[in-house]
Amino acid sequence: MLDALTLFRVALLLVSIYIISKFILYVIKLIRGMGRTEIASGRINFVRAVSRRCVQFQFADDTRIYEMYSEESWVLYKHDEVRVAGYIDHTGKFIALAYDNTTKSVYGHARLTHLPWLLVMGSVYVMGTMIYFQFYDYFLIAMGALIYGLIIIQPDIDVRRSIYLLSKQHI
Repeated sequence: MLDALTLFRVALLLVSIYIISKFILYVIKLIRGMGRTEIASGRINFVRAVSRRCVQFQFADDTRIYEMYSEESWVLYKHDEVRVAGYIDHTGKFIALAYDNTTKSVYGHARLTHLPWLLVMGSVYVMGTMIYFQFYDYFLIAMGALIYGLIIIQPDIDVRRSIYLLSKQHI
C-alpha cells in the first residue's frame, strides 16, 4: 500500500504538474501572440475570400483586418452585423476564433483539434512514470509528454473560450 511519504510525493507531483502546465500555457500564448481573447463587433464594410475556409474582412468603423479560418463554410457578407471573438497577433491582425452573424442568424468557429486525450495521456504518463520509477528517473520524458499535450490542445482551448464569450455576451 502507499505510505504517507508516497502520498505526499504524489500530492507534490500533482501540484507541480498544475503549476508547470499553467506556466507552459502562458509561454505558448506569448509565442503565438494570444495575449487575451477580445470581442469586437460592427457592420462589415469589406469581405475577401482567401479560401473556402478562410476569410478576411473589415468593419466599417475599424481599419484593422480581421481574419478567420472557419471549421465550416463561413457566412459573412458586406453590410452584415457581426460579432467576433479572438486575439490580435504580432502583426496587428485580429485573428477571429468564433463569429456570430446577427444579420443572418449564423455563427461559426475556427477548427477544433478534438485532442484533449493527449493532455490526459500525458498526465497519466507523468503520474505512472513518477510512481513506477520513484519520481526521479524519467522526469524529463514525462514532462515532455505533458508539454506536447498542452501544445496540441492550446488552440482548442482558445476556440472554446471564444465560443463561450460570444454566447455569454449574446444572452
